[in-house]
Amino acid sequence: MADCYLATVLGWAGFLKIDLAPWPNLGAYLGRVMARPAVQATLPGRGLG
Repeated sequence: MADCYLATVLGWAGFLKIDLAPWPNLGAYLGRVMARPAVQATLPGRGLG
């Protein structure tokens, strides 16, 4: 459950123009979560994919 919430909050960084570059581990984590097949399957239904 924590992955869902953290990925959501980190995903807002782009909309808020927050650069995650100073924290490369967070950017890498978000990339791994967003690459999960289950996450990819939910994005189009939410208008995000």
